[in-house]
Amino acid sequence: MAKCFWVIFLVLSVALVAGVVEVDAQKRCIAILDKSGCQLSTCREQCLKSYNGNGQCTSGPSFGSYICSCFYNC
Repeated sequence: MAKCFWVIFLVLSVALVAGVVEVDAQKRCIAILDKSGCQLSTCREQCLKSYNGNGQCTSGPSFGSYICSCFYNC
């Protein structure tokens, strides 16, 4: 019985400590590089050069259109 108590106590203690640790994550920002269309290779290259980020083609304002969005650390 005492062994079971210590195992439960240890597990709860680890869970409590793990839940209290604060993570210092960077915030992500988005910049629209081209609203008129998106070529993935060009979008990635521009984003990397301008913001050191990850360029992606995302859906635009109208159905079937794409824009170049740059995701980077603020």
